[in-house]
Amino acid sequence: MEPEARHRVSRLVALLRVADGLDREHRQSVRAVRARRRKSQVVIEVDSDGDILLERVRLRRRGQFFSTVFDVGLKIRTATAAP
Repeated sequence: MEPEARHRVSRLVALLRVADGLDREHRQSVRAVRARRRKSQVVIEVDSDGDILLERVRLRRRGQFFSTVFDVGLKIRTATAAP
């Protein structure tokens, strides 16, 4: 694979790994996701219907590849809807 294509695939894989990490338990607890770039960091804000502890843990692990590929830090913020 050409270097340019390999780089493009790596970026897509990094994004897919983050998306997959947001649905760890396949309960679809995540209602909305917003990502914002702030200097050398991407902040992912997640609105959820309940506890997403496992998703946060998995996203931290999977986010390491994202950070490497995009050369930015990754921060996760969550907001749980009130009952």
